[in-house]
Formats: sequence, structure tokens, C-alpha cells
Amino acid sequence: MNDRPLRVLQVTSTDVAGSRFNGLSAARRLAENGIDSRLLVWRKDGDDPDVAKFLPQRWVRRLNHLMQRAEHRWSIHARLQVQTFLLAAHPWFREADVVHYHLIHDGWFSLDALPFLTRRKPSLWTWHDPWPMTGHCIYPLKCGGWRTGCGACPDLSTPFAMRQDRTAEQHRWKSQLMPRLNVELVLASDEMARMAQGSPIARDLPRHLLPFGINLNLFRPPTASEAAAARQPLPRPW
Repeated sequence: MNDRPLRVLQVTSTDVAGSRFNGLSAARRLAENGIDSRLLVWRKDGDDPDVAKFLPQRWVRRLNHLMQRAEHRWSIHARLQVQTFLLAAHPWFREADVVHYHLIHDGWFSLDALPFLTRRKPSLWTWHDPWPMTGHCIYPLKCGGWRTGCGACPDLSTPFAMRQDRTAEQHRWKSQLMPRLNVELVLASDEMARMAQGSPIARDLPRHLLPFGINLNLFRPPTASEAAAARQPLPRPW
């Protein structure tokens, strides 16, 4: 009988920035519940041994930079990064029982690899912003085009910016891609859940509303002495 901990691989852009919700800060808690969590990131800023930099070779980074420039020139996004398919060959991916994708749409990961990857491991994908449901923007604000297929974008300058309006094409690409994924979506807010329900891209995908937790040791009502100290005047700077 195999009694080793469940192994989860978190795949995301970076380790330190966003550590509260990408699995890094929660690693100790996960371990207490019998879950071994490791991170595979594009940019590593910390020194945690359970975090590895995906394809650190300089020539890969240079090639990815060229692909980013080509995407901007052609007004597409998260499509040309062919190195993403190599994720399946990484030892941590092969050893994982579950792979959890986080921020993977900021210039280093091709979503076209997800059908291939999600059929090799049970997979989760947390949507941290609405970009997977839009034709190009991270947040649509007052624009409702994401509900109907985009096109005639009112502002191509918002991230991720486009030189020409290919929002309808990008929206259609996502609509065709998502049904091919073997993945469970995780949405962290009521607003994201409402958007997913109204999105032709997301509404038929299996999804779960799991708000991010907070540290109750830090965010808690103050004790009487802490409240009294907080009411004291601050010292003058002179």
C-alpha cells in the first residue's frame, strides 16, 4: 500500500509575488494535511528548495522573448510559447498526482498545450482574473463584449494590448479550446463565478467557487491592549 503524501505541482509565473494564493505560502498547511506541494515557475525570486525554475536556459528565455514580440506584432496572446509542451517531461510533473495551474497567461505559457497537459494528469486551473473569458483584456470593466464574442473592441490599449482588433478571433479560439481541456476550474470570488456563468467560454466547464483564505492569526479583532495602543497619538516626526 502506498502511504506517501499526495503530490501536487503548482504551475505559475513566479513564486514570491502572489505566494499567498499560488500554493507557496500554504505549503506547510498542505503538508499538515498530507499533501506535498511543489512549485514550477517561470521566474524564481526566492530560495525555497521546493520551487524550481522551468526551463532556465538562456536561449529558451531569448526565444520566448522573440515569441512575445511576434505575438504583439500579430495581436495574439498566450499561443506561440511552444516550450510549454516540455512541461510534461519535467520530473516534478511526472511525479505529481495533481497539477494545479495558476497564472499562466502572462507571456510564457501557450494555452494550446493545455489539452495535451491536462490529459496526462488530473488538473485544476485557478482563474485569478477574467482574461480566459475575454478577447484580449484582463478586466473588461464596463464592456460586455465578452458575453457575445467580443469584436469591435472599445479599447485595444488595455492589457494585454493589441495593435489591431483580433478580439473576436481570440474569443473564438478560447471558446474552441476550453471544451478540449480535462480540467476543473477554481474561481476565487463571487464576481468571477457570476462572470463564468455568463460567459460562453466558461459556462459549461466544471468549476468551483473557493475564495482565498486569510490568516486569522493576523487578521482578527484586536485585544483590549492592542486597541488601546492603536488609539495612541503617533509621535511627531520633528
